[in-house]
Amino acid sequence: MNKRIRKNTLTVTALIACLLIGSPVQARKTTFPHKKNIYKKGWIDFNKNGKKDIYEDPSQDIQKRVDDLLSQMNVDEKNLSGGYFLWL
Repeated sequence: MNKRIRKNTLTVTALIACLLIGSPVQARKTTFPHKKNIYKKGWIDFNKNGKKDIYEDPSQDIQKRVDDLLSQMNVDEKNLSGGYFLWL
């Protein structure tokens, strides 16, 4: 009986050691193909269309950026803004 307990203890110890040291299965980095990187060099692609719109270009005049953004927004989006853009 003593040999049997010792054998089982060694087996369990070996399994635990293998788990602690590492297993051959490595964690995979999950990538999402539908997820686009919106951060570009010098600008952010907020609408994820792959091109720099006027409102996304920080070097453009503020009024031009606001006008461009308003032209791309629908009525519901403009209403959700709380009328903020109406006072500019």
